Amino acid sequence: SPSTDAGTDAGPAEKGIVDLVFILHLEGRDSGSRTVFNAYVAQLRDLMTTFETYGAKLSFESESLVTRQRTGGDRESLVQGIQLFGDNVFTEAVSRGHGVELHGGGALGLETTMSQFEADLNSQKALLQAVGINPVSASNICSVLDWPTVVSNAGFAFTTSLVEYCAKSLPIERQSASTIACPVGRPDLCHGPFTTDVVRRMRPWRASGPDWITPNPNGTLVIIPKTYDLACFSEEIAAPGSYLGCPITDADATAYISALSSAIAMAEPGVVTAFTVVASLGGHPTPGEVTYVRRILAAGKAFVDQGKARFSTTKQVYNA
Repeated sequence: SPSTDAGTDAGPAEKGIVDLVFILHLEGRDSGSRTVFNAYVAQLRDLMTTFETYGAKLSFESESLVTRQRTGGDRESLVQGIQLFGDNVFTEAVSRGHGVELHGGGALGLETTMSQFEADLNSQKALLQAVGINPVSASNICSVLDWPTVVSNAGFAFTTSLVEYCAKSLPIERQSASTIACPVGRPDLCHGPFTTDVVRRMRPWRASGPDWITPNPNGTLVIIPKTYDLACFSEEIAAPGSYLGCPITDADATAYISALSSAIAMAEPGVVTAFTVVASLGGHPTPGEVTYVRRILAAGKAFVDQGKARFSTTKQVYNA
């Protein structure tokens, strides 16, 4: 578990090395159809092969529920697809050196009690366990409730991909005006970074209780923040805020390389520095998006080859 500039009881990281982390949320696509499922699994295999070409690793975070869609009807996750059709891309991903963890779904932590929140989280974890994955982290779990305690009590060691809505659990005097204005139960409307401090977003820490933003060396939950959204680099760097559906442009690749260069420059001995980018995979990547991914992977590999970075899963960052 990570050592941070705020201090923890964990061992030191390797000198000045930045962990390059790529989190992919698997959501928003119905895998109850064999045709859709087969296409989805083929796409994940293509992505793994692309990343492996550069020595890079993916951290998949998958929904596990059957989700009732706002537009009507049910959407079955990849977990249900694996159970229906038997092609277990998750255990294959782990065997190939990638990671698979839980991305919470449904109304998790919204308008509920602490005990129901924990029960729901355990149920979602069990669905992943049923297809051979024992997740040690959960994302998409933020709430006005004391979500760090619930996540820890449910047996998870760390969480990732924090957004501004996560700050709704903080004491009111610790919340920003924009966080206070976030509607309860609508994390999708408060999806920007929890802080504009980019250095803070690269330094995992231990936390406990609702005031999770304050590092606690004895905390039971490790937080690995999202540094940037994969598709919104140029927008986020130009004006930090909440962005969804950003178009991929050459400016994003340039911004990624610039931001990564800054991260490499500020890496410190004995401190875990995780440059973590997050994307959601609900549709099919365009050729332009694939080109973008290859360009940033090549940039990352150049730093890896220089001994300044390493490609890591979220679990490897936790174990650093």
